[in-house]
Amino acid sequence: DKLAPDEAVEPPNGEETTFPVTGRAEVLTIKNGEAEVKGTFSHVEGGLQLVDSSWTGIDGTVSVRLDSWDSGDALRDERLGRVFFQAADSTTADFDVASVQGVPEGGFVVGAEPVPVTLNGQVTLAGAAVEAAWPVVVTRPLEGAYVIESSAPLSLSIAGFGMQEQLAALITECGHQSVDDAAQVTVRIEVGEIPKDEPATTPPPAPRSEGELGAGLKKAGKSGPGGVDGPKAGKAGKAGKAQQGGEKKGE
Repeated sequence: DKLAPDEAVEPPNGEETTFPVTGRAEVLTIKNGEAEVKGTFSHVEGGLQLVDSSWTGIDGTVSVRLDSWDSGDALRDERLGRVFFQAADSTTADFDVASVQGVPEGGFVVGAEPVPVTLNGQVTLAGAAVEAAWPVVVTRPLEGAYVIESSAPLSLSIAGFGMQEQLAALITECGHQSVDDAAQVTVRIEVGEIPKDEPATTPPPAPRSEGELGAGLKKAGKSGPGGVDGPKAGKAGKAGKAQQGGEKKGE
């Protein structure tokens, strides 16, 4: 029997395959009661073990490299790394995936609409682990590859990781009145190998010949203010010359 075009094709041997993970994570925190502080961890890496497109028996770890933080403020970033993360002896924040909920029957289909699911597991930071349910949407752009994006922020409590002391030291170092305990995390990660050199949807314009460029420059030279051609442009040119002549007489 032939498979319908939109049916997922399962690996024939049912063996577990490890897919590399790469991506980025964005974090939003609040200081002094209302000021938003945003930043990005540019290095998210790891691996997910999958058996089939239904993600049966999913396992693996997604790690955020803490030294890849960038908020656009070098002094703030240095303080965060030194006072907050290094003081806690942390180099990564890790999400250990235990299960997935919401996968449709037949699994994720290549080219289908994003599917909302929940990834369940533990987030480990500074030696402490907390349970987390991560709301995401999953797409499957091609065979052997998936894209996972947050459908809502994952709220993590700094106190939940026992890092109140580091947070207090950071507030003092930066001279803030306060920094909220909650950090809102969103991510976009790619699972598997996704080509980066896909052709653009709109092809670039063809190169113009020297003759066409010359004609274009000539036409531009006839244009008046706002790109208007013709008599109005001529009048504007005469007015400009007359004004220049008046200036010369007055000098």
